[in-house]
Amino acid sequence: MRTIVCVLISVLSLVLFAEEEKTGFKVKEIEPFFYCAVEKTGSFEQHNEAFQTLYEQAAQQGFGSDFTPFGIYYNNPNQVPVEDLKWDVGFALEDSVDAKAPLKVKKWEYTMLASSMYKGSFDGPEFSQAIANLMSWVMENGYTPAGPMMEKFMDMPTQDADGGWAGTVNFFLPVQKQ
Repeated sequence: MRTIVCVLISVLSLVLFAEEEKTGFKVKEIEPFFYCAVEKTGSFEQHNEAFQTLYEQAAQQGFGSDFTPFGIYYNNPNQVPVEDLKWDVGFALEDSVDAKAPLKVKKWEYTMLASSMYKGSFDGPEFSQAIANLMSWVMENGYTPAGPMMEKFMDMPTQDADGGWAGTVNFFLPVQKQ
């Protein structure tokens, strides 16, 4: 009987993993890591300035510029006034280091992450829908959010004629099992 239960659990795990691969959603475990960040409060329209500061300061402080940047978003713009939004832009470090302002060294402590990829405009409803789809998948699969959303920029975003930005983003949402 125990063998049958183990086989059923293994088959169910394979089916769930295949479903995650098919939908583009998955949960993975990572190790905590240090990162350099530029902390921001307010509108996301400050992204250009924040990334410019990040790259300039990283180069000036000897971190280089060959890194994959990300944004960490601590609250939901649908629930918090724009002027109160808290977010960072940053990049991962090998280890804790000293950094001078405006860079700040922080530690990402979240180890279980739900993720999905998105390619397209950052300004349109598709971007918000992609985040909503990840949140729905998380809840439907027995997880609850357990930390801030991280958006890792997989390529250099491009700007269209209207000033909008587009690119490929890997969403990471810390989760815990319900």
